[in-house]
Amino acid sequence: MNLPLNIDFQQILLHLLNFVILAGGLYLLLYKPVNKFIKKREERFASLSEEADEKLNKAEQLKTEYEQLMRNSDDEIAKKKSDAAKKAAEIGETEIEKAREEARKIIINARKDAQAERDKILLETQSQITDIATAAAEKILKESDFETFDKFLSDAERGSDNA
Repeated sequence: MNLPLNIDFQQILLHLLNFVILAGGLYLLLYKPVNKFIKKREERFASLSEEADEKLNKAEQLKTEYEQLMRNSDDEIAKKKSDAAKKAAEIGETEIEKAREEARKIIINARKDAQAERDKILLETQSQITDIATAAAEKILKESDFETFDKFLSDAERGSDNA
């Protein structure tokens, strides 16, 4: 069967059969492995994307935790600073109170020492006054004795002259 343009159906059928065999072979040899490779590649990129998302989420979570820790540490630092200031104020008050107590004791001791010194000076002064008074009295008595004796002698002489 020869057709006018030299077309042979048998040749066409053989070519079609060869094409189907070639297409089937290429499908089995190329399409399936390429399709399998593409699926694996897509799965790999999907898993990489998931891992990246997980790492990003983990990084965000760590960032949030870090920021929370920073806020907590700032709060803790402020609290410790406040506690230290309070403690320093308490220590300052305690030291001031100790200094006041020591000053009070020093003043009390100074007053006691001043009172003792005053009493000592008064005793010495009284002793000196007593000594001066005694000396003055002795002097007065001596002068008085001499005057009395002189008067007696004068009176005695007058009396002998009159007798």
